[in-house]
Amino acid sequence: TGDLPGPWRTWDLVDFPARVRAPIVAAGFPAPTSIQQSAWPVLTMGRDLIGIAKTGSGKTLAFLLPAFARLVESRAADL
Repeated sequence: TGDLPGPWRTWDLVDFPARVRAPIVAAGFPAPTSIQQSAWPVLTMGRDLIGIAKTGSGKTLAFLLPAFARLVESRAADL
């Protein structure tokens, strides 16, 4: 369907395993960046995404953390 989730504006809304989310929160980041807020919900649904944002805006983690979260979750299922 064309339905997309809303942005994850706070860490409480971020649906990643604690093992992925906790180090970022502990590092003192107050909230996900704008590109992360919009990208993470879409990418965790397995949807395609094109993100355009300035250098230093968090694009790399916007694309990588959903993949890391999926790897952590699949690895946990194997243990």
